[in-house]
Amino acid sequence: MSTIASARDLRSLRSSLWSPNGLRVPYTFALDALSAAENERLAVLMNAFGGECGCNSGSFVMSAGVVAVIVRYFATGGRWAAVGRREWLWLLAATAAFAVIGKGIGLLWARWRMFRIASETLRRISDGDQQIDRQIDLQGDRDGTRMPGVAGLG
Repeated sequence: MSTIASARDLRSLRSSLWSPNGLRVPYTFALDALSAAENERLAVLMNAFGGECGCNSGSFVMSAGVVAVIVRYFATGGRWAAVGRREWLWLLAATAAFAVIGKGIGLLWARWRMFRIASETLRRISDGDQQIDRQIDLQGDRDGTRMPGVAGLG
């Protein structure tokens, strides 16, 4: 378990987020400049984002990509009767590529949200400011909440 108790710890956390080993560590926050509730909230957010696998974005991009490939095939004059081994292999390769791309996007998005939380928290405690004008919501965004029930890419 990694305890974040100072600005130096936050800087270290920020830099470690871009390394392959930067996630999957349970984080606890013990920053004196923040309340116990805020420290707990930060730990919950960081651990949630650190545990994301990119499955939601992977499945979305894969599904959208497969639909796009199929629509393109038929829109360019392809016929169902002409679908053969080559077309099925192409669809299989495209499906795998879209899944990997989507998963990568989801993982990068999770790290970006963690980086933003660490940066915003560092700014807050460095300024000594207990109240900030833009709160980090439960999705890790600084600009307010999203539509209810939308957790973002993950």
